[in-house]
Amino acid sequence: MYNEELQIDSVSQGIEAYFNHFRPEESNSAEIYTKIAADIQKSFEKKYDQFWHVIVGDNFGSFVTHENKTFIFYEIEGLSILIFKTA
Repeated sequence: MYNEELQIDSVSQGIEAYFNHFRPEESNSAEIYTKIAADIQKSFEKKYDQFWHVIVGDNFGSFVTHENKTFIFYEIEGLSILIFKTA
């Protein structure tokens, strides 16, 4: 369903959102992570249809059910980003 192009786009979106919102001097990292996740999710739903979920943080576990070939996980500067789609 989705291919290498989707993976490249996800990293590109993550980098863009990270640099748009990350401010080392701000102490509320949860708010920043939420803004990053929202940006990525909105972009994915616009490009690849609905029901994408995005989790951003520096320490989390996950156990999710997702559509085939729609689970993407990577890190940017120690910040973990998990993206997946559900039906």
